[in-house]
Amino acid sequence: MLAIYSNNIVTDEIITHCQFVQPYEIFRSIDQYVNSGAVRKLAFINCINQFDLPKNDQDHHEQMVNGTRFCQEIEQTKYCSEAVFALDNEFHAYHLDILKIHNQSNIYWILPVYPTACVTSAINILPYNVQFHYQLEPYQQRLNHKLHELTCHEHKPFYFDALLGLSRPFRDFVFDAVNTSNNREKFLMTYGEKPGSDTVLKYQWEPEIEFGPSFWSSVTNVNYLGENLKLSLIVPVTIYNQCAYSIITETNAFNEYSFFTEKIAKALLAKRLFVVFSGYNFLNNLQKLGFQTFGNVIDESYDAIIDDKQRWAAAFEQVEKLCNMDQLAVQQQIQSTIDHNYQLLMNTNWHLSMLDNVKHTVDNLQNPFQKNTMTQKFKNSPWHPGASTNPEARHINTNREFMPPDSKENFEKLCEVPEYNEYFKNNGWLEPGAITYDINSYGFRCAEFDDQDCMLALGCSFTIGIGLPLDSTWPQIVGKQLELVPYTMAWGGASADTCFRLAEYWIPKLKPKAVFVLAPPPARFELIKAVGYPPVENYLPQSESHSTTEIDSFLKHWHTMDENARLNYKKNKLAIKAMCAELDIPCFVYDVLDHMAKPREEVGYARDRMHAGPVGHSLLAERMLNDWSKK
Repeated sequence: MLAIYSNNIVTDEIITHCQFVQPYEIFRSIDQYVNSGAVRKLAFINCINQFDLPKNDQDHHEQMVNGTRFCQEIEQTKYCSEAVFALDNEFHAYHLDILKIHNQSNIYWILPVYPTACVTSAINILPYNVQFHYQLEPYQQRLNHKLHELTCHEHKPFYFDALLGLSRPFRDFVFDAVNTSNNREKFLMTYGEKPGSDTVLKYQWEPEIEFGPSFWSSVTNVNYLGENLKLSLIVPVTIYNQCAYSIITETNAFNEYSFFTEKIAKALLAKRLFVVFSGYNFLNNLQKLGFQTFGNVIDESYDAIIDDKQRWAAAFEQVEKLCNMDQLAVQQQIQSTIDHNYQLLMNTNWHLSMLDNVKHTVDNLQNPFQKNTMTQKFKNSPWHPGASTNPEARHINTNREFMPPDSKENFEKLCEVPEYNEYFKNNGWLEPGAITYDINSYGFRCAEFDDQDCMLALGCSFTIGIGLPLDSTWPQIVGKQLELVPYTMAWGGASADTCFRLAEYWIPKLKPKAVFVLAPPPARFELIKAVGYPPVENYLPQSESHSTTEIDSFLKHWHTMDENARLNYKKNKLAIKAMCAELDIPCFVYDVLDHMAKPREEVGYARDRMHAGPVGHSLLAERMLNDWSKK
């Protein structure tokens, strides 16, 4: 059974369109969904926010990031779900912070944006051109006659409209540039919120608009030719018939994401040439959708300039250029482009494209469960009872050259010491790529789990092999000799509790031919948390931990009395042995302090000079193989 959380009718429509192949139950209660016993869980969350009237912009930003139902539901579902689909039809500054907070690999953002090269983190974006959808709906049929009133092929008294709306830095730039231009009389400009200026034309509306008593912004609904529409969706036919081209100042000018709104949609719909004042690569992302722009008439290289002011200045140079060109000649050059854009916008079902995109993503999640391989059957969310204690979800499915405490900075410092440099050189570790960390989809440094004959290696950083090439680690050495695929279930800072949790989850599923445990230091223990991230935390005594974790009374007593650690340690080791005995699986348990906490002269050292080196791993592997031969 598949458990699905859905919080409104919009997400219900997405779920219906996905056509799930297995039985499912839809939950409206977060608590019931989280606590359900379903193996698979998917959450679909639409942004339905309730917040207090903000005191100021900062208060609004903090409320949207930390206090809304939308963010709270994402936080509650992301750790127990295979995937969370989070949908919003807007994109503002607070969204940038939300994406940074909720950047786990199982979250798919259905947003009206397209990432640019400035986005360096791996965030799953499923673009939804919802603003195009909203813009088209009234004009495809009921108001289509208004588009026929546009006089696209006539000479206009103004060259550019610049409808700037509410105050923004890039709109201030356009406002000042227009007012200082020698072509000032060629612009029709409005600015709804230009501080300190009573002479600016604030707005110019279509004459057929009937305002209600509660009008307060462009998102307010008004009556327009019998249609109840948001004011922002009404194509300004009167203005367009006075101006040859449009200056587009979008809702925002983020360099990380391009947000396409009704502002660009109206220009496409009205068959207009436009110059855009927004973020980096806005035109590039528009072209990726299939739209054409006007590089045959003006220099659009401004779109590729990272610096905001330089980009806007370069864009305004093209505005000035057009102000000195013959309108009808330009119109002739752009005719095929504006016709193409109109047809593409009109004939694309933007809402259906989003639904299909989500369905395709869900299908890719479902397919692994329809095939009979171990890797696919066990595919799950970034953390579940069988996942590692990796505190950074971004490590999953990655290849890294360094992994804390084996950091690049530490390595470079050590290389400055001749003795260490020579040691690294003799081991071949100075070569690029000599040591890499390939982390599988469960957060472990080993191959993806499959139905091959395998062995389990349980432990901490001494088992994962921090600071060592993979083939120098004891799990790889033992696995190679026994001709078993070694599945290394370990992570830095793990405890004996971690080893038991992973053993309980994976041994019945993988049915290994052997289990080897290098039990971590006894004083560590694991806590599965009700809230927060990471969902599992291992507590270390202060002498071992580099953090300054606040010690409550429980932790204080735990670490003060060594007997707590001894009993917990012994219970976990005995439990793993008993579990293996019940399934008739050979199990070998060793204490890490007996084998890895030896002088460097005996075990060598790894690249971080904190962990045992290849010699230590080789000696331990030899002991394990010897014990195996006696079983």
